[in-house]
Amino acid sequence: MLQRGICSLADLEREIGSFSNVRYHLRRPCFIGIYQEVLSRVSGSVDPLLEAILAPFAIYNGAFKRTGKARFSGFDERVIPLLHSIPPVQGRYVVHDMAVSDGRTACDFFAALSSTFGERIDFYATDLCLKVFVLQLAGARTRVVVDERDKVLQIILPPLVLSAKLSRRQRLFYPANQLLWLILSRTTAKKMIRLASRGDASVRREEILLICPEAKNALRQYPNFHIETHDAMAIATRRYSAVRAMNLFNLTYFSQPVIERALWRAHESLEEGGAFITGSNEDPGSTVDGGVYRKENGRFSEVYRAGSGSPIDSLIRNYGI
Repeated sequence: MLQRGICSLADLEREIGSFSNVRYHLRRPCFIGIYQEVLSRVSGSVDPLLEAILAPFAIYNGAFKRTGKARFSGFDERVIPLLHSIPPVQGRYVVHDMAVSDGRTACDFFAALSSTFGERIDFYATDLCLKVFVLQLAGARTRVVVDERDKVLQIILPPLVLSAKLSRRQRLFYPANQLLWLILSRTTAKKMIRLASRGDASVRREEILLICPEAKNALRQYPNFHIETHDAMAIATRRYSAVRAMNLFNLTYFSQPVIERALWRAHESLEEGGAFITGSNEDPGSTVDGGVYRKENGRFSEVYRAGSGSPIDSLIRNYGI
C-alpha cells in the first residue's frame, strides 16, 4: 500500500479542513515547498499553517523541524533571571540559540532576553537547514527537494511525497513508500542533482527559505539579531556567554556518541562561567524537562532544573575537561 502525500496548497486545505485550524499535526507527508506558497498566497495569520507544514519534515541528519510559537515561553521566563551572572564577551552578552527550525522560538527567546539585557545582547540563531531547493526537469512531474549540501530530503511524485526519514508508523504500514524512495533517490534524484550541478538549463532550481515572517522582521529591525546556518557537530565560529539547545539533544534522533560530540562543541564555544541551557517538551505550553548548567573549571554543573530535568543530564554532568 502507498501512502498519499500533500503536494499542493489545495491538498493542504483539504487535509486540515480550513486554514483557521489553530493546531494541526498532519497525518500525511507534506511537500516542504508549500511553506513558500503559504507565505505568498495566504493572508492573515500563517503561523499555525507553517508549523503544520514543518511538523513532518526531517532534514538529512534525521531531526524533524517541528516547532511552535511560544513553545518554551514558561521555561524562558524562569531561565532568564539566572543569566544575570553570566560573563559578557568583550562587554556584550553573546547568545547562541541552536537548532531553531524556522526561527519562531528564537524570536520568543530574543524578545525575552532583550527586555532584560536591552541592546547589550548579540543574538545568533542557527539551524542546519535554513533553506532547501526544489529541482524539476522541464516537462516532468517529479520534483526533488535537496538541501545546500545536495542531500535529498523529499521526492514528490504526485500524489506521493516520499521522505528520507519515515515515522515508525509509516515504516510499518507503508513499506512501498520506502522502497520507491530507495529506487528514485538512486535514479531520478541522482540524475537531477548531477544536471543541476552542471548548470543544465533543463533543470529548474527554486530556493525555499525556511525562515518565519517574525524572524525576517527581526533581521530587518534589529542589528543584533542574526540567523546563520550551523551544524551542532561543527566548531563554533565565535565564543558565547550562553548556548541554548532545545529539543535537539534527543536520543530518539541521535546516538549517544553523536550527542557527546555536540556537547563537546557547545562546551568549547562557551566562555568560562557561561550558561548551557537545554531541554525538551512536546507541544507548546507543555512541561519542559531541562535545565541550566554553568561551565565551571572545565565542567558543567546544574544550577536550575525544570520538570524531570534534561533527558541527557547524566551525559552533561559527566562531560568536562
